[in-house]
Amino acid sequence: MQYSATHNATHVPRNGAQNSDYLHRRNRSPYWYVRKRIPDDLLGHAALTSTSGKAKTELTKSTGKAAKRDAAVIADQILRDWELLFVSLRGHPNPTIQPPMDVPLQEFGFDFSFAGANKDRLESLFDYLIGLNLHQNKYCGRENNSFRDDYIARNINLLSVGEVDALDKPMSKQDYQSLWLAAVQREMGSSAQSRQFAHIMSRSIDKKAGVTFGEVLKEYKERRKADGAQQKALKNIDRVANIFADECLPNGLKTLQASVTKQQANEFVKIAQQVWPGRKTCADAISLLSTIFNHGMKVLDASEKNPFKYAVSTLPKANRGIRKARSNEAYDKDQLSAMLPSLAKFSSKGRSEATLMVLPVTLLALYTGMRIEEICSLKVSDVQSVDGIDYIAVSKSKSSAGIREIPLNRGSEIVVSWLKKHSKNDFLISGLTEYDGRRSKKVSDRFAEWKSEFYPDDSHKRMYTFHSFRSTAITALDRGEVSNDFISLLVGHEDGRGTLAKSVYSAGRTMRSLVEPASKIDYGDELYNVAVKLLSNHHVIPV
Repeated sequence: MQYSATHNATHVPRNGAQNSDYLHRRNRSPYWYVRKRIPDDLLGHAALTSTSGKAKTELTKSTGKAAKRDAAVIADQILRDWELLFVSLRGHPNPTIQPPMDVPLQEFGFDFSFAGANKDRLESLFDYLIGLNLHQNKYCGRENNSFRDDYIARNINLLSVGEVDALDKPMSKQDYQSLWLAAVQREMGSSAQSRQFAHIMSRSIDKKAGVTFGEVLKEYKERRKADGAQQKALKNIDRVANIFADECLPNGLKTLQASVTKQQANEFVKIAQQVWPGRKTCADAISLLSTIFNHGMKVLDASEKNPFKYAVSTLPKANRGIRKARSNEAYDKDQLSAMLPSLAKFSSKGRSEATLMVLPVTLLALYTGMRIEEICSLKVSDVQSVDGIDYIAVSKSKSSAGIREIPLNRGSEIVVSWLKKHSKNDFLISGLTEYDGRRSKKVSDRFAEWKSEFYPDDSHKRMYTFHSFRSTAITALDRGEVSNDFISLLVGHEDGRGTLAKSVYSAGRTMRSLVEPASKIDYGDELYNVAVKLLSNHHVIPV
């Protein structure tokens, strides 16, 4: 019979180099997990059951490491701990934690009258549960545990090496759950009724043991740092998390993630609207906390629910009427002459790919009228040639009308040439990461950051946005007396495409029909020379 690596780990001697054999990855988690099959003689043991009472066939735990080599080191300690656990369960059980018996039950307001003749037995179990809670709150996860040290000192001559190691190991939530379930089974049997009683009573342990918000935050920051997050982003994470912890959580960062409520999340939403008046910035802060909570849920099993899951939707909706009344206005030549050098300086100083690409993406939008997501989705293979004419084949757009071909003019030609030279992969705009299904998100964010400094009075009016470059290109086409039908073909509008598309692309007609209209997206020699100079001096990304 063939056994898996997890089975062999139970029966075959293991060395450190073999730890990677017992690692696996879960869907949507960047971290490696270690797992080991429970030996046959321990299957069904009360200490090795799930919280639902079902017997486990294997143990699994996250290493918290994304690199397999690092995970193998952590796995070594985890596997050793499990081996000690198996040894202790084979006739050398861990000593039972004796709870204090002087805790007045009336303090907890629990009524045992339903138990009838079994009242004393249930009271005894409840005393034990209170003892577990008190012990856990006082000692769980702490170093210099005087309770364990005293016990070991009194019984040092009776304990084995494995038992000493097991006692010195900080107890987890699962350890306390196993002790409680075993006690209930011992006193009340293994019926479904007794098991349900155990789960109902143990919810207090569930609420008081687990991973703190501070621990989740620390692990999340370490992951972001490993992914190359800048110091500015890490500081923003700290700021948002600390405001939430200080203002909304009773124990600050020490609050267990599982105990955070939706009411506390809603309280933060109210505070966030005062700290960040802009809806987008406020929504970003709330989304950040939601991401941290998701990280805790998926990677650290810190909780089962995310109180921030729908928090952004509770923000007041933006006043769309005002925005519609003030459309994305076109830039004039004076504005372009002033803003492009400033934008180039901002883009060149960037450390991220998204910031470095702001300038070329802007210039391509200016000379083609393409939407930002259309540009960021372009692949090198989308730059094609037919009949000696180079053109961009837009294959991804917001509508079917956006699927089009745009002949290169002198402005777009220099940008495309620069991008092809510096592309590192199949994408023309390389180095971008997709967020919410959009490759353009970070470029758009960086442009908005620059714009808020260059147009401080306009940051709330939305008069000028990245989409304004599309308006600028359409204005250039209109002033060049290009017909509305050809404008629709070049910029991807529905109007006029029906009959013209047939006349241009039917048999006997060529791309040449669009060359002249596309050349009208031009702003004179002076601005063209500025664009050439800025691109030639732009920060070169090593290929």
